[in-house]
Amino acid sequence: MKIIGYFLGYVIIIFLNETFFKKNSLFGDTPNKRNQDAESFELKLLKLSVFVIKADGQTSQKELDFVRKKFVSMFGKARANRAFKVFRYKKNQKQSIVQVCANIRQGMPIAVRSQLLHYLFKIAQVDGVITTNELRILGQIAKNLRITQREFFAIRAMFMNQQRGYSRSSSRAATSSYKVSNAYAILEIDSSASDAEVKTAYRTLVKKYHPDKLQHLGEIHIKAATEKFKKIQEAYEIIKRKRSII
Repeated sequence: MKIIGYFLGYVIIIFLNETFFKKNSLFGDTPNKRNQDAESFELKLLKLSVFVIKADGQTSQKELDFVRKKFVSMFGKARANRAFKVFRYKKNQKQSIVQVCANIRQGMPIAVRSQLLHYLFKIAQVDGVITTNELRILGQIAKNLRITQREFFAIRAMFMNQQRGYSRSSSRAATSSYKVSNAYAILEIDSSASDAEVKTAYRTLVKKYHPDKLQHLGEIHIKAATEKFKKIQEAYEIIKRKRSII
């Protein structure tokens, strides 16, 4: 999943460049104004990160370290440090998930919002387990970022599939059933879908995420698409074996 994290940084930087920094952007031509808007975005992203970190009632050092490292990779050390400093100064200014998401999604393409959710899932997973409370908070964030339930379930399946563990006494049937359930979620379909619908869902996602279609976007974008493309292929193979689809 590291590749997805790198892609997040790339997408956010592109978004900031297109939206905040270019002349005639949504916020005008004044450099100070554009810098203020970019800083505001970073603070909102930090607030979403903190919602996830505090979801299970304890602050994990691994999660804090992950967020700091990711901010440095996305924004550079100086800007990251400034964002953390301003955030600490304003930490008593309370905002709800609804308020933060309403502000952060304005003018932000759905693809970027989806990658933000990937990033937030990674925070939750970095200590090894995504808890029920973390999933609840992630679900609230996804809803308020206007991410569809199917896409949320698809992203969740990619991460939860990594942490799910069974004891030695667990049956192979239980493990297999879990993998199949996740496979349907990744393809964004129900288990009741027909074989034809399974194939259509797979082909649709292949067209959307095939790396060959993204050559013009750069190496980081291609690597991220390759990772997701691999997950889609794995999910399709699991369902094919389960259904004996030729």
